[in-house]
Amino acid sequence: MEENSTTNIKLHEMYAVNPVEGVMPSSQPNEFIVSSWGNVDNKDMAIFVDMAALIKVYRHAKSSSQKEVGGFLIGYPMLEKEKLFVQITDVTPAQHVRSTGEALSFSHQTWKMLDCQMSERFRDKYVLGWYHTHPGIGLFLSPYDTFIHNHFFSLFWQIALVIDPATENHMFFSKKNKKLAESGNYFYTQRTEDNARSLKRMTDRLKIAQKRERSGRYKRHSMAG
Repeated sequence: MEENSTTNIKLHEMYAVNPVEGVMPSSQPNEFIVSSWGNVDNKDMAIFVDMAALIKVYRHAKSSSQKEVGGFLIGYPMLEKEKLFVQITDVTPAQHVRSTGEALSFSHQTWKMLDCQMSERFRDKYVLGWYHTHPGIGLFLSPYDTFIHNHFFSLFWQIALVIDPATENHMFFSKKNKKLAESGNYFYTQRTEDNARSLKRMTDRLKIAQKRERSGRYKRHSMAG
């Protein structure tokens, strides 16, 4: 952990930022289609995730049914009339990770590659948090996951996303009363007829995944397909 700790200080200094004034996708109905998912509490920080970005996460999640995979959530922390929200516009897989069926850890090279990508691909954006999979074991944060989040993603607006590729369902986690807790989210996409159909298909699949998770029957129905 020593190398990771040193890198974390650098990342914190580079990507720490106070949320800036912005406009939620839900406040731009002429430009975006927005759909809520899960338990959305208006008192909490709002999480908006671009539909295309979430599909990329699911595709990465499906790449391994045995070992955990993960990556980083990219976008903007913002305020609209003092209401805090994050807008996830991009994701990038973590490279050079150490992975087992029950744990994912980042290496010194992982942080170096992220640093390069933030400088080259996402120069005006920020690391909003991270995502990782729990293949076949459900949607929760383990004590080790919580340690990773608190140690490397400690800013108050940084979030975690867990995906179970077996059930093909997901859950966001954000800080509530200084503790990580489950959070609903909003999907958003540019307002076109094709995107409206795609968003409906995605939410329909998630409803099937949610039922499958609750029933314990893991029938394959690909979010990434």
